[in-house]
Amino acid sequence: MKFLFGLLFSFSAFAAVPGYEIAFEIEGKAVTKTAGKIRIKEGETGAISYKGTELQVTSKEGEVQGHKGIMVGFVVKQKKDVISTPQLLVDEKEEAQISIDDAISLKVSATRISL
Repeated sequence: MKFLFGLLFSFSAFAAVPGYEIAFEIEGKAVTKTAGKIRIKEGETGAISYKGTELQVTSKEGEVQGHKGIMVGFVVKQKKDVISTPQLLVDEKEEAQISIDDAISLKVSATRISL
């Protein structure tokens, strides 16, 4: 019995963790055009910086008005100032876009992955 417990415990340490690959493109008058991909664990924050523009990204399963998808949240900073904090509910592998104050355009797609 001890062997079975030890075997189960040792395999659980290698279990896959749910995560997301987020592809994004941000551009506009208020930010430097930036595009890329980031892989993050569900509920954790990832960050990318490029020429003074910083994106902090979080993702988790979400639902809005009965529609389920991947909730992607951003904190957009330019030179340490927070410009915007948009959240988008996206369908997997589908592109979503949002405009923020006619100054920023943000395109996002998300894919579920195991990390």
